[in-house]
Amino acid sequence: MHLSWSIKRSVMPLLTGLAAFAMAAAGTLATPSEQQDGSYSYPIQVTSITVQTSATSSPQVTLDVEGIVGDGCTRLDKVVQWRERETNTIVVRILGRHSGAQICTMIAQLYHDTTLLDGPLPPGDYTVDVNGVTRPLHVDGSGAVSGMDSIGPESDAAEG
Repeated sequence: MHLSWSIKRSVMPLLTGLAAFAMAAAGTLATPSEQQDGSYSYPIQVTSITVQTSATSSPQVTLDVEGIVGDGCTRLDKVVQWRERETNTIVVRILGRHSGAQICTMIAQLYHDTTLLDGPLPPGDYTVDVNGVTRPLHVDGSGAVSGMDSIGPESDAAEG
């Protein structure tokens, strides 16, 4: 019985070291989309969108966006946009990054910023999609923009 206790004492540190090495090696094989620090990105909640245009010969379209970033563990990460030509949709994604912490303060951070749409936009009818809140947008032959109101997602049901 005394011999088995000494074998356990000498083998246990070796097994613990091997287990730690295996876990460290597995962590280095994470895919590029995974964040090793546990943080993750997600679209913030958008509460309203207002369209604004400049009064120049080539009008620029900007979106005045209000929303909620999240809790005390979330910060604004980035704003990305692209145009889906098949559906004439201008997609804007406003992303927050959560630290991955398990416990966070429950204080909502308000978001209010203006985003310049990539342009110029050719004449036509478009749909602007900001984190799932959509609005129609029309650009006429002279470049004038119309069709987007200063309303939030709660009025979608009343419109349709």
